[in-house]
Amino acid sequence: AAMAAASLTVTLLAELLARIFCSPVTAYLVCALIPLVPGKGIFEAIRCWILDYADAGTWARLTFLQGAGIAAGCLIAAGVARTLAGYRKQKKEAAS
Repeated sequence: AAMAAASLTVTLLAELLARIFCSPVTAYLVCALIPLVPGKGIFEAIRCWILDYADAGTWARLTFLQGAGIAAGCLIAAGVARTLAGYRKQKKEAAS
């Protein structure tokens, strides 16, 4: 849940900054999402798998859930931003 909330916030801010500065969202989003990547979980899952420890599945599951949370937050925020942009465009066209 924490990863989803963090990526949701970051994506909404990236969408806002991209609209303000007329630049691609990806430029802001990639830089902001890199710190959220669960690198320790990936490392520990692979290390435990190579050394044949029982913890490999636990680490892999935790890392997968964190990654899924990041993806879910990005998808929800991008959907909200596109919906609002479409609504704004529709409202502008109706006014003219």
